[in-house]
Amino acid sequence: MENPKHLPSIRWAMENNNTDLENVLIYVLNKIVPNNAKVREIYSLAEKIRKDIIMALNKSGIEADVALEGSVAKGTWLSDDVDFDFFVLVDYRPNIDKDEYFLSILNAIRRHLNYKFELRYSEHPYLRAKINGYEADIAPAFKASPSHIISSFDRTPHHTKFVLSKMSPILANEIRLLKAFLRGIDTYGAEVKIGGLSGYACELLVIYFGSFIRTIQEFSKKPRIFVDLTSSWRPKDAAKKFKHNFILIDPTDKNRNVASALRQTTWSRIQLLSKLFLEKPTTEFFFPKKPTVKSSELKEAIQNRQISLIILQKNEAIPADVYWGQT
Repeated sequence: MENPKHLPSIRWAMENNNTDLENVLIYVLNKIVPNNAKVREIYSLAEKIRKDIIMALNKSGIEADVALEGSVAKGTWLSDDVDFDFFVLVDYRPNIDKDEYFLSILNAIRRHLNYKFELRYSEHPYLRAKINGYEADIAPAFKASPSHIISSFDRTPHHTKFVLSKMSPILANEIRLLKAFLRGIDTYGAEVKIGGLSGYACELLVIYFGSFIRTIQEFSKKPRIFVDLTSSWRPKDAAKKFKHNFILIDPTDKNRNVASALRQTTWSRIQLLSKLFLEKPTTEFFFPKKPTVKSSELKEAIQNRQISLIILQKNEAIPADVYWGQT
């Protein structure tokens, strides 16, 4: 990692004689920024998987582009939290069943690659594999312009392109700090279970505010957030349309709020813990201690509160987020 004191957040701490904040951020960066060996390992593996997918598609006579997307493609991944997102991009065919078409592509990949795959479903089917200890998702999508998106999967390449157009090593590490902070306070992720901010949201926020520290300063003092990188909306008009306390306009689609999945309770938690961190910064905001509960204490608490436990068996092909949405 380059000299961390070049980062705006650490420069701010130094300029304000906040030694505790400076030391915390340097410690966290040393934990979450991948070293050169890790970077080489991850990108080498990513390219191998990408070439394997291309080979499988060629053997099946399927014309498609295969692209690495997500945080690995953008260089904003955390060293202790790596997964791969590969997109198989095909031309749009209006007169076909989308799910059946995408399933045929995924079956071709499964047929020719010796990875252990799970077939999963979101808006449409995709594959999840465990490769060298890392999770890799392979999702079909259409090559679509931002104004003609068929499904949310089609947006992802446009998100990657936009973020990369703004990216620098310094900005990437500021984004890593925000992701690690939100992860540490259980507010990272737009899935139903968390109802928080996505990785893409973190990237846009730091691009807009310029640093991790400036971003959480905004969180700590404002009941509402309005960020429009497209300069398309007046705040009042956006509030009427999106009806949300946190509006983050997607720079690839001005009619989409990237933070729409953020629940009010999660937003309140982000606000409070941002304020507490700024008042007294510690590494526990990023790396909280796991609570330890003895089984005997847990059993006694359940009995005393007369709690009934219901155990459901999960279908492995269905993402956990689907079940959370039904609770």
